[in-house]
Amino acid sequence: NKEKEIINEIEKNENKLIDDSVELGKQRLIDVYSDNYESKCNDIKLNQIKKLQDYNNYITNKKSLNQANTLNRLNQRRVRRERNLQSIGVNKETINEILTKDKKNDSNILNEVSNQIDSEIDSEK
Repeated sequence: NKEKEIINEIEKNENKLIDDSVELGKQRLIDVYSDNYESKCNDIKLNQIKKLQDYNNYITNKKSLNQANTLNRLNQRRVRRERNLQSIGVNKETINEILTKDKKNDSNILNEVSNQIDSEIDSEK
């Protein structure tokens, strides 16, 4: 009888050990899958952030290049205009007044170009 009690106790302990091992194994699997899932989510987030940064850089570069090209064309036009006015004998004061008006107009043109680029970018989104 004493032997049966001891055998039952040993079997209970063995069963408890097996149950604990199975539970521990399940928990380890859950931890591994959780870590993998979290890692994949972080990779996806980083990839999305990189794409957004690339897109923002593209927009910034496109805008800067367009504005620089426009400004360059306006400056060239102003220089040509000044030479033409000098060549037909317009006095320096009048030339300066005309070029000042041109500069104000150029500022408006630059704003229009900037707005146009913004609307193009909005339509690309």
